[in-house]
Amino acid sequence: MKELRKKALEIYKMTALESWLTGLLTGLLITGIICLGFLVPGINAILVPFVCLPILFAAHYSHLGVHLNQRLTFGNTVRQFFAYFRPPFNSSFGVIIAILKSLLVFVVTETFLSFFGVQITYLINPGITNSIEAVQTYLFESEEMMAYEDLINLFELNNNALLIYMCVVALPAFILAVGFFIYNICRNSIGIYLRFNIDNPNTQYIKMVMNHAHRMFRKKMFTSWMGLNWPIILLYFLGSIGATIAMAFFTVNPLTIMTASIAGGTLLISFFLPFYLPNMEAMYDTFAPIYQASSLAVNDMLKKSAEENARRAQEEKEFFEKMIRDMEKAQEEESQDKEKDPTDGSN
Repeated sequence: MKELRKKALEIYKMTALESWLTGLLTGLLITGIICLGFLVPGINAILVPFVCLPILFAAHYSHLGVHLNQRLTFGNTVRQFFAYFRPPFNSSFGVIIAILKSLLVFVVTETFLSFFGVQITYLINPGITNSIEAVQTYLFESEEMMAYEDLINLFELNNNALLIYMCVVALPAFILAVGFFIYNICRNSIGIYLRFNIDNPNTQYIKMVMNHAHRMFRKKMFTSWMGLNWPIILLYFLGSIGATIAMAFFTVNPLTIMTASIAGGTLLISFFLPFYLPNMEAMYDTFAPIYQASSLAVNDMLKKSAEENARRAQEEKEFFEKMIRDMEKAQEEESQDKEKDPTDGSN
């Protein structure tokens, strides 16, 4: 671990200015984009995977290019942004799996907290009982679809009782799920460097190499990543919780509070990105031999699989050829029998 920290520090010292320009500007830009959720509620579900993550990818790409004497220009950044959507760099962050894992974390956490969420809220605001009854009445007795304004009105009932319940149950689950998503994205970003250095551009092959390496050295890679980048987790939760509490004083709108939660977390993370980028380069340099060995192992597995498939295909071919020969032989024998006895089958 000491050697890894030393290597990360050496990379940072060589690229300190570029690290701060790339890392801090990237974090602030992503935070600004997330703040668009204040204007258009729910839009972050589209902006994060299709805008924010390509920007983060471009930051990795730009920082890595510093070692190749590539200039940090707007044109290069735009090209790197769009490179995220093309092989072999598409799926660099494993977004779909990260989203599914985060949804699972949200559902499990919210379910657990819901067992005693009403009781805790009742101790703070007894009006939660009437608010829940109002929600049930609206959902099961009203023939009209719930409008956005109606939802806000329900949150404001009984001195914001539902907002308190959400802060007890839904918001902690949401903050934890988003934090887990950020963790998975940052962990998976090492795949960007593998894609730069591997000969085979096939994304499925790259995933197989990564999965093999992570299975073999899961604990070592996890402790190495946490040892270097644990401030990301701390800063996210500090910024997210702080922004949530602050925004709750100004609005009862749940989507606005959730947007503030994400923006607060990413804002504080921005100030660690100048260190995170060199850290990830150091991690890949350290584990490059493991990925190379995994590549050889995957090649061997694919070769054996291809040989096995070829063997099975040959066996199937021989089986069907034999079946066809037997059928032809049977038809030939039947034809010969008919020629020997032309009256066979006649009255």
